[in-house]
Amino acid sequence: MAIRLTLPTIFAFAVLALAACSESPPDPESSSQASSADRAALVAIYESANGIGWLRSDNWLSDKPIGEWYGVTTDDEGRVTQLVLGENGLTGEMPPELGDLANLSRLDLRGKSIDPRAKWLIGYIPLEIRNLSKLTALDLSGNRLIGGIPSELSTLSNLELLRLHENALSGEIPSELGKLSNLRELNLSQNNLSGEIPPELGSLTKLTGLNLSWNQLIGEIPSELGKLTKLTGLNLSSNHLGGEFPMELGNLTNLTEFYLQGNQLDQLTGCIPDGLRYLGQSLPSNNGLKWFCEDVPDGRIVFESYQEGKSGVYAMDADGSEKIKLTDLADGEYSPALSPDGKRIAFDSNRDGNSEIYVMNADGSGRTRLTDHPEYDWGQTWSPDGNRIAFNSKRDENYDIYVMNADGSGKTRLTDHPKHDLSPTWSPDGQRLAFDSGRDGNDEIYVMKADGSGKTRLTDRPERDLDPVWSPDGRRIAFMSEGNGRHADIYVMNADGSDVTRLTKSDYRDRSPVWSPDGRWIAFDAYRDGNRDIYVTKADKSSVTRITNSPESESVIAWIAQ
Repeated sequence: MAIRLTLPTIFAFAVLALAACSESPPDPESSSQASSADRAALVAIYESANGIGWLRSDNWLSDKPIGEWYGVTTDDEGRVTQLVLGENGLTGEMPPELGDLANLSRLDLRGKSIDPRAKWLIGYIPLEIRNLSKLTALDLSGNRLIGGIPSELSTLSNLELLRLHENALSGEIPSELGKLSNLRELNLSQNNLSGEIPPELGSLTKLTGLNLSWNQLIGEIPSELGKLTKLTGLNLSSNHLGGEFPMELGNLTNLTEFYLQGNQLDQLTGCIPDGLRYLGQSLPSNNGLKWFCEDVPDGRIVFESYQEGKSGVYAMDADGSEKIKLTDLADGEYSPALSPDGKRIAFDSNRDGNSEIYVMNADGSGRTRLTDHPEYDWGQTWSPDGNRIAFNSKRDENYDIYVMNADGSGKTRLTDHPKHDLSPTWSPDGQRLAFDSGRDGNDEIYVMKADGSGKTRLTDRPERDLDPVWSPDGRRIAFMSEGNGRHADIYVMNADGSDVTRLTKSDYRDRSPVWSPDGRWIAFDAYRDGNRDIYVTKADKSSVTRITNSPESESVIAWIAQ
């Protein structure tokens, strides 16, 4: 059958043929020219940054494909996609030709600032970097770059990482950086940046790390930073920041590190929002900030601290302020326990060659020995009326619990079991004692009457449950629970063992809980930040606040009314 070609049909075929011709494959010559431009840019970098002195310069300036030059990665068309020459001894300045690497996604020209023998890049950040529109990572840290941070960096809309720290950059932080909406890490620390923190940085909602420390920044902390809810690290330390602490920062509940030290701390006002108090170990003390905004714990916390070469008993307000020394402890005096009226301190000591229990006045006078036995006596705790002292002893071969009068008379054994019974603590009415014991194969919490009868197990858990302490109303018991290794947390339960609730979550040891006089708070000591300090938390929910921040170790003893 013959095909009839009309004039419109012939015209249509002609249009299709022209279209096919216009969709020709990429021009090899154009691709080659682009690759040649990349080679020329790399040569300019080599010459400007003293390539002859680099630690590694394998194949540079050779006839080999540039993808085989050290630190260079190319795509299938031979275009440079990554240039990684970090800590490679680059010196001199960055050339403007750097901006010709149009396909670059990663640029790493880090110096090695902590090495006094290191060499660094100097000069200004070339404005031509703004042409690197595909860049996702830019690291120029550890050099000696000067001048301001170019606002033109804001055109790098794909940028996820920007590291300019450890240089000599000056001037203000460009507010235009707030346009880098894909940024996940911004580190401008250890420069000479000045001015205020731009509130526009609050638009970088994908940020997980923001470090502006060790600059000359002034003014208030922008409340807009409270929008950066994905932050896990925020470092604003060693600047000149002051003013009202923004409550909006309480929204940063993913923070694991928040540093403010080295600012005008006496000019920081306001209070630490509830959402940040758990970061007490990285927040500064002794400044104008209040630890609590509205719900403030009352009373005084008595604690032991090793300062000025000796251990002593101290007291402070429950917010960590107004610290005073009550008395010194002599060498070999341990575990001070304050009497209910605050006038006497019981402690154990090996001053006579064996661990015995002593008592002294709160001012350190009148030391009197209460026990005298070849085996260890320790772990003393006062009855609520101050007339009796319960303690641990191995005097009958096992670790058991005993009680005696406050003058050391009338010693009576309350437990008698091959396994250890330890850590006695009195109920508020003085009628019962809680203690921990391994008598059933694992350390658990038990209670008994004050005469040693009616022993009842309260906990039955795979963890080791230790150090019980009664709430002031006698309805609850706080204790520490030890998991694998040295990890331990604070728990509370009803006095009958029901409704066990975890209050703290730490990778270290939270121990020695004590209740506030009103039963609303619990203080404990913990080794969380390289040192043992004192923390408080609400008794009905986890809201941990560090209230001491001393280079010396501190252990909580008691919480008393004002």
